[in-house]
Amino acid sequence: MLEIYVREGCWSCAESKRTVADVQQEFPALPMKLHDIDQIEPPDVVFATPTYLLNGRVLFLGNPTRAELRRKLNEKREMEDLELEIDGSQPL
Repeated sequence: MLEIYVREGCWSCAESKRTVADVQQEFPALPMKLHDIDQIEPPDVVFATPTYLLNGRVLFLGNPTRAELRRKLNEKREMEDLELEIDGSQPL
């Protein structure tokens, strides 16, 4: 899951919302969620906005370019595909 922590009044968080909306179309199987840190208690690793977490780990502090975000998400997808191939293989 890609989680993006934002805050009302954060000047760059509006761009985070647009970035996620654009990239989400390319990764429909990846759940993406925006969190307003004024509405919820963020994890300890979130100390600034925007913060992007992928599966609970910090992916970006601040906004990545769309190309950077796509590259990271593609890398993660490729790693998961590799893990599925390894896990699904027959024992020798």
